[in-house]
Amino acid sequence: MVVMAVRSHHSRLVFGSDGPSSPPRGASGSGSPPVVLSVPPGLRNLGVTCYLNSHLQCLAQNPGFVSALLGWAAGSGPGRGADGAGGGGDSFGRVMVEFRDVLGRMVAGSDRVICTSGFAEALELNVGLMQDPNEFWRQLCDRMSEWFGANGLGGSLTNLLNGTQQYITKCLVCRNESSSEDKFSDLKVPIDIEIVGDCVVDVQRCLDSYLQPNELTGDCQYECST
Repeated sequence: MVVMAVRSHHSRLVFGSDGPSSPPRGASGSGSPPVVLSVPPGLRNLGVTCYLNSHLQCLAQNPGFVSALLGWAAGSGPGRGADGAGGGGDSFGRVMVEFRDVLGRMVAGSDRVICTSGFAEALELNVGLMQDPNEFWRQLCDRMSEWFGANGLGGSLTNLLNGTQQYITKCLVCRNESSSEDKFSDLKVPIDIEIVGDCVVDVQRCLDSYLQPNELTGDCQYECST
């Protein structure tokens, strides 16, 4: 019954590429009117900047992050210039101004394809050189977190970009447990691929695999202090 209800809801979703329009006839299998959704804009590849575009698309789907960044007024922080850069030559202020502009056009603009050249130039990226997505994100996240704190945008914004995970080690003999916490800006989740017709990646299965306990043996085994 639940599966049928979900399928019925999905059958009413119609993606419109040009904003609200009359949904095509026959798009819905039920008597309810179709729900027209907008298609997110594409980002132009400047060379080999797919790693940059993928991060921008993810951040554009984070309402809290987008709302806070769009609500920030360039030049509102202490010692800030009209372009968002501080008097001490804070070049990252210009990065955030360009970043805010790109996100604004993505979530509220009318363009179907957006060019990110201004943001890439502010970051001084070599658009012809591929970068490791995780390494790029960690560096960008660290710089943004520092900038948020210096401009009064820390706290909740920084928490949106970082998380805390807990490691628990349990002795299988005496059952004693010890724990430690570690902050992270990204999770290295194993990709669990199930091939059913087409290649499908189940995100929930990937997370379940990541959270599976590991038994430490041999040289990796800890010596229990108790």
